[in-house]
Amino acid sequence: MRIRSATPRRPLTRLVPRRLLATLVGLAILAVPAVAIASHQFSDVPTNHRFHDDIDAIADAGVTVGCGGGKYCPDAFVTRGQVAAFLNRLGALAEGTTPVVNADRVDGLDASAFMPAATYIIVEEASVLAGETNGLNVSCDGGDRVLSGGLFDVELQTHVTDNYPFDTDTWEAFLLNTGLNDDEFSLHVLCADFAPVHEE
Repeated sequence: MRIRSATPRRPLTRLVPRRLLATLVGLAILAVPAVAIASHQFSDVPTNHRFHDDIDAIADAGVTVGCGGGKYCPDAFVTRGQVAAFLNRLGALAEGTTPVVNADRVDGLDASAFMPAATYIIVEEASVLAGETNGLNVSCDGGDRVLSGGLFDVELQTHVTDNYPFDTDTWEAFLLNTGLNDDEFSLHVLCADFAPVHEE
């Protein structure tokens, strides 16, 4: 049996001229940053990452500070504690924190800007005979909007079968009286002049 002796390989520098090798290494070093250019926020979130803009946005808003060392760790699991921290930073749930998002405003206006007129309640009274059903509709004044409604003074023998906004300005309710006595009830409807006011 013949045994072949291994011939030691010559160093790479002997195969490739040193000047050419230095040039190749220099080009490789220059090429790597071009491929891995990262966000100014986190070194592991390149600009071509599918969530780059989302991650930048929550970092800019102060919702996240990453996972340390200038990284975000976009593929790492998030603990329930970290979710709590994200939500608290976003909505300022803890005392002494400022919300990133102000959910009580629309286009910078709070609810009072959308309801310049005073709200008012319309009350209609009716009765439902023993063993029968009765319905009642209450409408707001022309052009106004219904906000909510509800039944009052309904006896235990009477069952509310429907109680809901019929359309934008009317509340509708239906009752079934299963008792032996007639029942008096009232329907209260909260209305408002809902013409939005936008100050330019």
